Amino acid sequence: MKKVRIGILLIIVLFSVVNCEKDNDYDGEVTFYTNAQALLNCGQFDIYVYVDSEQVGILSQPLPILETDPQPNCGDPLTITIKKKRGDYSYFAEGECAYENLSWEGDFQIMKDSCTRLFLDLTKITGN
Repeated sequence: MKKVRIGILLIIVLFSVVNCEKDNDYDGEVTFYTNAQALLNCGQFDIYVYVDSEQVGILSQPLPILETDPQPNCGDPLTITIKKKRGDYSYFAEGECAYENLSWEGDFQIMKDSCTRLFLDLTKITGN
C-alpha cells in the first residue's frame, strides 16, 4: 500500500513539473501590418521587417482596411505574424515609398496568450 501511495505521489510531482515546463515555453504572437494608405502613397512597395536584428518577413501588400476598421488578428492574410516567447523585443522596418527611404522602429512586449499588433503607419515614419 505504501508503494502505491509513493507511486501516486511521484506521478503527481512529475505531472506538476511537466506542466511548469510547458508554461515556460509558451509562445505569444506579434503581427505587423499596414493599410491601403501605403499603396495610395507609395504604389508598389516592400517593407522589410526585423525583430531583434533578424529579418522576419516582407510586407508587399496592404490590408484593405481604413484606420477606423478593427485591427487584424494574428495570422491574418497580408500580415507578418511570428511566434515569440514571453518578453521584450525591439523591431525595425524599412522600405521605399516614391523613391524615399522610410523606416520604423520601436519596442513591443509578448505576454501569455497575446496577439501584439504593430501597425506600420505611413503618417508616423522616419525618412532617411
